[in-house]
Amino acid sequence: SHSTLSMASMVHPQVVTIDPRQCWRTLTVAGMLASLCSIQPAWNVFSHSQPRGLPSLQQSSLDRSWSWRQSRQATALDVGAELETDVDTDLEPEVDRHLAKIQELARQGLSDAAEDALYDLIDEGLQPKASHFGAVISSCVPNKDIDRAERWYWRMDALDVVPTASTYKALMSVAAEAGNIPGTKYWMDEGSVKAVKVDADMYKILIYACRQAKQGAEAETWIERMMIAGNQPDIDSCNAVLGTFADSGQNTKVEEWLAIMEGMGISPNVESYNHAMRGRTQIGDVDGAEWIMKRMVDKGLEPNLESFIVLIGDGTSTRDRSLVDHWSQKLADSGLKLDARSFTAVISAFASVDDVQSAEEWFSRMVDNGIPTADALAAVVEGLVLSSQSEGLETAEEWINQLNDVVEPSQSVYAALAAADVEAGDFEQVEARMQQMEANGLEINEVSLTTLLLAYANAKPQQSQLAEQMFKQQMFRGKMMATRPVLEALRAAVGGARCLSLRRELKLTDQTEPSAKKSRKQWKQFAPRVDNPKEKMLWE
Repeated sequence: SHSTLSMASMVHPQVVTIDPRQCWRTLTVAGMLASLCSIQPAWNVFSHSQPRGLPSLQQSSLDRSWSWRQSRQATALDVGAELETDVDTDLEPEVDRHLAKIQELARQGLSDAAEDALYDLIDEGLQPKASHFGAVISSCVPNKDIDRAERWYWRMDALDVVPTASTYKALMSVAAEAGNIPGTKYWMDEGSVKAVKVDADMYKILIYACRQAKQGAEAETWIERMMIAGNQPDIDSCNAVLGTFADSGQNTKVEEWLAIMEGMGISPNVESYNHAMRGRTQIGDVDGAEWIMKRMVDKGLEPNLESFIVLIGDGTSTRDRSLVDHWSQKLADSGLKLDARSFTAVISAFASVDDVQSAEEWFSRMVDNGIPTADALAAVVEGLVLSSQSEGLETAEEWINQLNDVVEPSQSVYAALAAADVEAGDFEQVEARMQQMEANGLEINEVSLTTLLLAYANAKPQQSQLAEQMFKQQMFRGKMMATRPVLEALRAAVGGARCLSLRRELKLTDQTEPSAKKSRKQWKQFAPRVDNPKEKMLWE
């Protein structure tokens, strides 16, 4: 419908007010159709006075990108040769400056800010290159936002920017992070069609996709294809395969790959042994993990933070209290500088074995180092609340108030404050906590919903109807996914049969991770099942 409106405006121009950022799909498709039909799109129908969120002293970024596309086509056709001679070489440092900024934002996964930076570049009259678009695509990796990455690829195509090998690697990386093996392979093949050489890095990205998808056998297959293509696997490729089997506790395959690596002349490193240790802890064999730690040290390798955390745990798996105490002391004596993640893991491990005093001591060290996190605070708060309901709650609130200017309470912190009420089945108190949280500007997320559902499940009598209503309400909002913890809590509250019925009724799948997209649109369910990203984009 958007494309139809755009084409209609070409025939009967009229002034409309549209935010260019919200109509890129329409413009891209219109640009494709215009180029095919040799029609000059009437981009000037857009009001230049309409703000788009960024300062623009001249034309809008949309007009800039279109005029730049025209100059590129003119140069390609050898029309107006002066376009080449009039290029201001002084602009190159500015282009590089923008690229560095976009790449830094991409590393942080800030897609919106990365796109803003690219629009800024266009606003200044500069010519974005494939590297700029590639950086914006890379910003989609942490959020696994495949659709967004693909749209930027087709925008490149509409603007006649020739993709490079880095562009296809960025697209592959987004699909790989999401564990989408067919999608990762699609972009490798697409690059090959466009005369981009398939190198070892592309195979490594595919192997990483297999790891994210927990497909060890397929990862082995891609290692073989990599070698057949004349690319020698390196330590990173082998560790990716090793990690895939370790994640699922297939320790026989882990030991097999440690031997294969040595047979290929690749010495296992600390990461290799960390994978092997994690494989043991996956099946509860902590003694076996300690034995692997000894093997690693005997080979002259120094354990890193991850080595200790694998043994200590992070509170999500069973550990003996003496073991947590022993290896946390070893970690403290190692001289390694702990980061926020390591501190949070140790604190959570102590809280999980009911050693609240040690959890507080480690949290105090974390605060002294200036890196407290909401997750670490939540672990301490939950441990205190469950250890002693009145005194523990008072101490927990003191911690929250003390760090109010440093750590903003998250949904996890509010859930931790309600831990004792959840256990007691006092669902009204839990609801009050969640209302307080919303009044403070935080929305209910998967953690909050799990907390509420468990409170309904533990209530006497069980509040199955309230649980079902709350679950449906949050699912219809479209801002969260039915994660495994959410579904397990729902099952506890309404029973296995009704839980399955609700999943079928709402067309839900078991999602082990929340969606990268904070607001999913309901029309997505009507999208045609096509593998070609270009067809998907045209449909949208």
